[in-house]
Amino acid sequence: MSTFRLRVYVGGSPQSGAPAQLVSQGTAWLIAPDVLATAFHVVGKLERRRFFHEGLPDVQYRVVRSDDERGEHEQQVTPLCCDYYADVALLRAPQALPGSPLVLRRSLDRTNAGTWTARGYPRFMGGRPFTLSGRITDLRGDTSNSALQLLVDQDTRSTGGGDAPWEGMSGSALCDEAGQVLGVLTQVTEGVATAWGAAMPAVQRLQDLRAAEDLLTRCQSLLVSLYARPEPLLQQWQDLGWPADSIQPSSSVDAVASQLVARALQEGGSGILSLLREVQRDFPSQREVVELSAAVEARLKLPARRSPPTRREIVDETLSELISSKNYGVALLSPLGFGVRQLAHETLRRLDRSDKALLPVRLVPERSTTTDEHLYSALLRDLRSGLEEQLGTPLPPHWRDPLDRRAEADARQRFSAAIEDLLRPNGPAARDQRKLVLAIEGLARVQSEQLRAWSLLLARFAQKGLRLLVWGGKELSDLRSLASEGSSAFHVLRGIELGPLSESEVVDLAAAQSVSREAALVLHRESGGHPALIDQLLSTSLDEVRTADAATLRELMLTSDHLFTLRSIAEREEPLRERLRERARESGPGLRPKPSLDARLYWLGILRKVKARFEWLAPVMQSFAEEWL
Repeated sequence: MSTFRLRVYVGGSPQSGAPAQLVSQGTAWLIAPDVLATAFHVVGKLERRRFFHEGLPDVQYRVVRSDDERGEHEQQVTPLCCDYYADVALLRAPQALPGSPLVLRRSLDRTNAGTWTARGYPRFMGGRPFTLSGRITDLRGDTSNSALQLLVDQDTRSTGGGDAPWEGMSGSALCDEAGQVLGVLTQVTEGVATAWGAAMPAVQRLQDLRAAEDLLTRCQSLLVSLYARPEPLLQQWQDLGWPADSIQPSSSVDAVASQLVARALQEGGSGILSLLREVQRDFPSQREVVELSAAVEARLKLPARRSPPTRREIVDETLSELISSKNYGVALLSPLGFGVRQLAHETLRRLDRSDKALLPVRLVPERSTTTDEHLYSALLRDLRSGLEEQLGTPLPPHWRDPLDRRAEADARQRFSAAIEDLLRPNGPAARDQRKLVLAIEGLARVQSEQLRAWSLLLARFAQKGLRLLVWGGKELSDLRSLASEGSSAFHVLRGIELGPLSESEVVDLAAAQSVSREAALVLHRESGGHPALIDQLLSTSLDEVRTADAATLRELMLTSDHLFTLRSIAEREEPLRERLRERARESGPGLRPKPSLDARLYWLGILRKVKARFEWLAPVMQSFAEEWL
């Protein structure tokens, strides 16, 4: 056999005497005698881009094989490398496992009309294997995941009203009629008979990297030759944002270099290239670093690195995710003043105008929400008014009934039952071929415990076809990064992070106000592309912008409404003000890292992220900090 059950356990050490806790389960299959492929989310957290062993204590990854004569046998395996964007991972066993490795199909040409099967170990089968089958309905050849959209032949509804029973199928090999691998099964959507997979090229890239021992050895030798001491290499580890507790302290340059390459390998080709880019920052004229990066890209046939997306591209990507992605929806994440609300509203406007398969309804929790009754009563009102806005007043009877015929005792139950009825297989959404999208603004208004419970509720509906669009800043980012005991909706949304405006975007905005390209470039340089600052100067200080005097522009920004808001926040938070002082006084290696405070400054739009480092977003922000010296 080539397919195995895969389990992830936490705890269970002999010292504690407590049994190990099962935290995840899925399916893995042989891609080489001692290497298995699976879905990354089975062995790691997608939202944190980390394997479980980098966030949980005493993690064990085990594959289970069944023998009719001797029962079950568990064998420990270790993560080797992954592509978390594609949701694929490879694991290594200490020795060859029984069975023959599966063969990857050479090409996905003419795949859309093909059929597929996937053999795995879903939870509802109690450890027995099960085979899903169906047809491929779409192949998305985008650079991030080459996703396969699949039609499932079987009924994917849960029985008995429980959770979706397909946990455990994730990671199964998607095979064609000849038994060759098309990709990896990553999600089965309950009730709508569709599934998603990561296409074969994502698996092939990891397989090619695993076999590229010459490149990995060359990378390690390069590090040893360039760095005389281990401290700069340890700084690379920190700058790349990797967990400090996952590196073993050592005084040897060779040992640290080996650990760096092994950790970079975990993140696949992008991890190796990220490491080489950090090395190039230290040795910008070192030709061998550039040559090695080019060799890695050529060997793995990696897609070209994209520049940060424009606002128009973010709206397009958000629409695409909501309409046809395997994800449950989108979380738009934005520093203060970066215009996320306008971007979300533009997405909803485009939905209203261009796609009648989606049914967007806006929910805005009230500021005074303190109890479940208050919260869910307001959400029910928003749900009704949003449906009326989309479908007309009065609502068609089959849409009105799930909202009116509710006898549940409390508002949470009424809200839950109403959504449940709207999404049932024979309900109004299915009847009219509409997909309900809840657009949620103002998550910071909801108390943390209420928000956690609401998120678990929304995750259950997302498995039944609901789509979500949420937006926010630090509070939403923190919510997505917190460990969750259950399936939280906000954890599984596709995160899209807004950056500052690009140079070309600022030039285009300025041109609409008859501002020259040269003046627009000065505006972009002084503001760092900060949307709120650019918007204010273009709307109130056009004459000054047209003269392109950098000192004048900086002074206007320092007296702007947005900087007044930042000043008010910093005045209220002494640690924040002190950190601004420190950053204004120090620079480079002399500045001690304070991740939580620097992250707060990032979400306020004062700093920008460069890998795991934080730098001033623009000259005006450094001038802003110098006020407190």
